[in-house]
Amino acid sequence: MILCECEMVPASAVDAIVADAPGHEDHMTLRAIALRSRVGKGACQGAFCSARVTSHLYGRGIYEGTEGLEGTEGLHHMRDFLGERFKGIRPVLWGRQMPQMELAEALHCGLMGLDFLEDDEAGE
Repeated sequence: MILCECEMVPASAVDAIVADAPGHEDHMTLRAIALRSRVGKGACQGAFCSARVTSHLYGRGIYEGTEGLEGTEGLHHMRDFLGERFKGIRPVLWGRQMPQMELAEALHCGLMGLDFLEDDEAGE
């Protein structure tokens, strides 16, 4: 299964990154995975793959308190990751990129509510 279509990163690559991080696999962040792969570095800048990779990590039980996906640790990691990706592209948004970023914002804020996460709940 491909988790990042822009950079063609399969789930097996994410699994290998988690497996090669002894002692850290139980609190693996999206940023750590992106540093070891091309996740979030393609045209969408993580707009779609961040949710896929986070969901995959929840499914593997990487985040604490994920019985029925109740924990918010993964969502905090995703919000932080997307914030870092957006910092680099915000100054150059223009033309066709603007609607794509508005769609990403609608997905992340409207659908997932990442803008309403409380900072003091972060699992860091």
